[in-house]
Amino acid sequence: MAALIEKHPFVELCAKSNFSFLEGASHPEEMVRQAQALGYLGLALTDSNGVYGLPKAHVAAKELNFPVICGAEILLEGKFPAYLLAKNREGYGDLCETLTQLHATEATLTCKHLDSPHLFLLLPPTPEIAPLLPGLKEHFEERIFLVAHRFMDGRDRDRLELLDRLSHKHALHCIASNAPLFHLRERKILQDVLRSIQHRTTLNNAGFKLLANSERHLKSPEALYKLFSDHPEWLENTLRIAENCHFSLDEIRYHYPTEWIPEGETTMSYLSKLTEKGIEKRYGRSSPPAVRQQVDKELKLIEELGYADYFLTTWDIVRFARSQGILCQGRGSAANSIVCYLLEITSIDPIRLDLLFERFLSRERNEPPDIDIDFEHERREEVIQYLYSRYGRDRAAITAEVICFRRKSALREVAKVFEIPLESVEKFLHLSHRRSLSEMHLEQFVELAPELQPKTIALYLEIVRLIRGFPRHIGTHVGGFVLTHDKLSRNVPIEKAAMPERTIVQWDKNDLDALGFVRVDILGLGMLTAIRKSFEYTEQIYGKKYTLSNIPAEDPKVYDKMCLADTVGVFQIESRAQMSMLPRLKPRNFFDLVVQISIVRPGPIQGEMVHPYLQRRAGEERFDFPLPELKRILEKTYGVPIFQEQVMAMAMVVADFSAGEADNLRRAMGTWKREGGEKLARIAAHLEERLISKGVKPDFAKQIVNQIKGFAEYGFPESHAASFAILAYVSVYLKTYYQDCFLTGLLNSRPMGFYSSHTLIYDAKRQGIDVRGVELPFSTWDNRVESPGVVRLGLREIRGLSKSTGLAIEAVFHNNPHLNFHGFIAALRDSLYPRPLIKRELFLLAFSGAFKTFGMNRREAIWEIQALRVEEELFLPEPESYPDLPKESSWERIRYDYESHGVSLYAHPMSYFRKYLMANLYMDSKSLQQTSKKYVRTSGVVICRQMPSTASGVLFITLEDEFGFVNLVLWKRVYEQFRDIILTHSFLLVEGKLDSPKNARVIHLIVDKVTPLLTPDDPLQQFPSHDFH
Repeated sequence: MAALIEKHPFVELCAKSNFSFLEGASHPEEMVRQAQALGYLGLALTDSNGVYGLPKAHVAAKELNFPVICGAEILLEGKFPAYLLAKNREGYGDLCETLTQLHATEATLTCKHLDSPHLFLLLPPTPEIAPLLPGLKEHFEERIFLVAHRFMDGRDRDRLELLDRLSHKHALHCIASNAPLFHLRERKILQDVLRSIQHRTTLNNAGFKLLANSERHLKSPEALYKLFSDHPEWLENTLRIAENCHFSLDEIRYHYPTEWIPEGETTMSYLSKLTEKGIEKRYGRSSPPAVRQQVDKELKLIEELGYADYFLTTWDIVRFARSQGILCQGRGSAANSIVCYLLEITSIDPIRLDLLFERFLSRERNEPPDIDIDFEHERREEVIQYLYSRYGRDRAAITAEVICFRRKSALREVAKVFEIPLESVEKFLHLSHRRSLSEMHLEQFVELAPELQPKTIALYLEIVRLIRGFPRHIGTHVGGFVLTHDKLSRNVPIEKAAMPERTIVQWDKNDLDALGFVRVDILGLGMLTAIRKSFEYTEQIYGKKYTLSNIPAEDPKVYDKMCLADTVGVFQIESRAQMSMLPRLKPRNFFDLVVQISIVRPGPIQGEMVHPYLQRRAGEERFDFPLPELKRILEKTYGVPIFQEQVMAMAMVVADFSAGEADNLRRAMGTWKREGGEKLARIAAHLEERLISKGVKPDFAKQIVNQIKGFAEYGFPESHAASFAILAYVSVYLKTYYQDCFLTGLLNSRPMGFYSSHTLIYDAKRQGIDVRGVELPFSTWDNRVESPGVVRLGLREIRGLSKSTGLAIEAVFHNNPHLNFHGFIAALRDSLYPRPLIKRELFLLAFSGAFKTFGMNRREAIWEIQALRVEEELFLPEPESYPDLPKESSWERIRYDYESHGVSLYAHPMSYFRKYLMANLYMDSKSLQQTSKKYVRTSGVVICRQMPSTASGVLFITLEDEFGFVNLVLWKRVYEQFRDIILTHSFLLVEGKLDSPKNARVIHLIVDKVTPLLTPDDPLQQFPSHDFH
């Protein structure tokens, strides 16, 4: 290889990856590895309009000790392709600024924009670019080159003749490039598909939009020297450029903002001062010795690693939110830190819960800490705009999220290109649901689409497999903010996000982590919004002023409610699985609630941890600790490792793992399914050796290792669960003592949560809350608590009614609550001016039954509005009497209510069928709790369908009737037999075996038979349900 390199030295300077979206057909890592394998001396990644793929190429190149040059392709004057390469750190900063300017203004880049002595400019020749060359050469001097291509597409002679003329006329040097778009020739078909998707056409119709041949791959240097045998100097010139491009992404030095630190303070002294204040506030003047010891330990490490400014900036964000009355709370591994607790970033005392700090930050991990903060989802934008205003848009931006082709999008998009019928695609989607495409056989797909040629299906599936994981475009991360002391746009290009007033960097969180950038996640949480609004209503109605910190702790009635699984609408413990576990685990204190949240995770049965924990907790199973060192770690969970922190502590205490080694174990457990078990097996073998070296018997060492492998199925951080447990407890407290306020808070914070407004409202009604319908003039825009125990639905519940009209209606009746119908219409028209009064919105009000106060039923109100000439501002006089309009039937009234605002207060829809159901021996949910029968019939409306990934094809459905809920279990055979009914019908009749003891709070039915209750075309078949995996 060395001899070959000496004979054919070459650096490819115009390569693209699949981060030239829908153009490049290979991952950056594939391009780097193939270039190194072929004997290239380097590779420049020059993706279109960005450096999106650069970090991934950089990481791959570092592993191979292979040089990667930073560059990008732009369109000069909006039409001429040009490649910019960074010579050094200044050049890279200039490149990022240029790309930022390109995306910010959407203007064309001209020669004036390329004002940098630290960039190389490479130009493929075109006739139109000739007038620009004198000015470009004057500016770039020896840093401008023309690019020669030989693509064998019938146009090589024309291109090279033009290049020869321009190079001689302007005395420009030339380089040779194959401008590769993929690393292997075989990727040409994938590139054809990508271009077809880009141009929204099929392969058969793409024509000249596709490359003429497959020559645009990474060719060997030897092949390129043969191709350019008449001009070997063009290939050698690539080395001249490469030797002058010595920038690496490792040179980027990230610094957090610090300019607002008080004069006379360093970041560390200020952090220490704030921490001291936090000790006094949290613990009083005499803090426990363990607190001081842990504070000193954490501050020492924070100073050593240089993260004081990160903690201070996060503290400042939380301080701002609280100053504006915005509820917020840190979560995740940050809750393991006493410093975060003292700065009031988190609400969990890690000393009291004995949380492992190394789960959050350690010397060996060599990566920045990660603090996630939840804010009220309706007010999160205020926090985001605060960051932009405080630091400026050139120093603050949101992390990108790379939107990739997944199974569904790949199957659908590639099918369009291959002209595969939609019906066949839907069959393919169903067949491949929850299955790996690589494990499936061609014959299975051929059977579903006999009209297609097997060769076509085979190629289609091969492309689908290749395209999965390919980036399609970049989007906005849910909340990861990047803040810098200097200009962020000199470290990474910034561009506009799809959402107004947002900007994003061109890298995702993995890229930023790899390069040492520190993020703070500004996340939105609907339950915080609901809790804050509930607090407002409790103060208004009951005079009780609550905060997250002054809710009475450890209230027995709150835990009583949890044990009864009465948790509809409650944070984290409202799902079917959580409600099933609550009566079994019977939480009686905060730590029990933490375990409850942690133990109900995908795969606990595979980990074989749930039943031992429950049995030991109930005193039904004895246990001991094989090693004395394990007692402190596992005693609080009865010898069963429930949390990630426990596994890390086991490795550190029993096997002498360092904090960094233990964290590597955690990561290996978390990724073994996605990345394979090789890394986990390697670490586990190391752990086993350590255990044996400490005198542990080999059999027991293997047992611990196997237990850790089992834990990898479902591990959950205790700190994360503890943060969530606070909000779970607060929401159950509100539901226990202030159900009216809690319901109103939930409804006014939607969309959020697990259940529809129907389910939330009927749950409250069953507990004695008087919920009243939308009615003028009593309804405001928001739902509201009219008086203790009475909730009035708001105009926001009417589907299709705009908020501006709803608020205008509220203002009209606030000014004059005694208006008649026509007076209301006139006042509303005036209030909305100059916006016209939209007649459709009046129909929505009428259809909701809101005009009841005016003596009009639904049909009379619609008749009255139909007669209005709103647009001409003319109103007909009120009629002396209405035509003899037919009255609504009970079913029509229920149906119209649901169509209008998603709930009927007149009656639960299942009550309409109760006589029929009783006559046919269908039991309601209340009767099921009291029966001793084993085989039963029941019915209900579907409010939830779930098929967990660990359930082996088992489907879980929750039915609701006017009395409560029934959980259905459908084994795979039953699900497949009744699949169409289950997925398309909302009202079901079922029969099967009761799998719950008498008087059980949570009913489970193993279903044998499913029948629809309504006809397929009934509008209520669109009843809202929460369907997920």
